[in-house]
Amino acid sequence: MSLRQKIEQLKDDDPLASAYVSSLKKDIARVEQFSKECDKVIASLEDSPFIEKQILALYDAYGKVPYSPDKNDTIGTAATSLVLDEMIARYKTGTSSAPADYSEFVTKLQADKEEKQMMIDTLIEKLESEFESPLDEKYEEAVQLEKLLKSFIKTLNTDYEEPTVR
Repeated sequence: MSLRQKIEQLKDDDPLASAYVSSLKKDIARVEQFSKECDKVIASLEDSPFIEKQILALYDAYGKVPYSPDKNDTIGTAATSLVLDEMIARYKTGTSSAPADYSEFVTKLQADKEEKQMMIDTLIEKLESEFESPLDEKYEEAVQLEKLLKSFIKTLNTDYEEPTVR
C-alpha cells in the first residue's frame, strides 16, 4: 500500500483526519510548486554561457531565503512535533532511572572559582606594587627640608646678629 493510498484511507475514516489530509496536500502542492520553479531557474542558469554571472546569481540567491512556509504549515508542525516527542522520550528515559549527579559540575565550578580568586589576588598584588603610598618618602623629604631650612635660619641669625654692647 502506497503512502497516497494510506492517506486516502485515513481521509475516509475520520473527518478530522480528512481536514488534516487536505491541509497536508495543499502544503505538499506548494512545496512541489516551489521545487519546480527552482528547477526552472537552475535549468536557465545551466544554459547561460557566463559562468561568473551564474556564480554571482547563485551566491545572491543562497544569501536570501526564497521559500518561507505559512504560519500554519502542517509539514513543519508535524516535523517539529515529532522532534519534540523524541526529545521528551529521550529525556524521560535518560533521567528517570537515577537522580541527577551534579558533583562533577560542583567540582568544576569550585575549580573555576579558585582560578578566578587567584587572578583577583594577582591583580591586587600588581595594583599594590604599582600604587604604593608616597607618604613615607614625602615625610622623609620634608624632614630633610626642615633641617636644611633650620640651618639656613641659624646661619642668617648668626651672620646678621646685632652687635652687643660691652
